[in-house]
Amino acid sequence: MPTGWGTSPGETAGSGTRARRSKRGACSTWPILAESPVSFELEVFETVELGEGSVLFLCRIRNVLRDEALADAAQSPDARLAAIRPVSTTNETYYGWDGRPLGAWGEPGKTLG
Repeated sequence: MPTGWGTSPGETAGSGTRARRSKRGACSTWPILAESPVSFELEVFETVELGEGSVLFLCRIRNVLRDEALADAAQSPDARLAAIRPVSTTNETYYGWDGRPLGAWGEPGKTLG
């Protein structure tokens, strides 16, 4: 199974890339993150070239996988959101689920080494 997110056979030991654990998707043959509280299996159905090196991928959601703990109705929505810890981005800055700035584009990955 490929682990390079569809473009390569995976990371090479000592290459300086952070190892990611992946597993085969439930309804696809492409890899998904194995240690994520929520994973989407997406299928690209259209690619739009926007110019200046920008590309927009339009996708269908084929499946959503989630940690079973997120199905616990005893947890508040805020507790579930805190467990997922999604990240958003705008104006070349990443923000945590709580609105806290996490750094400029590319910076958070530098700390993962």
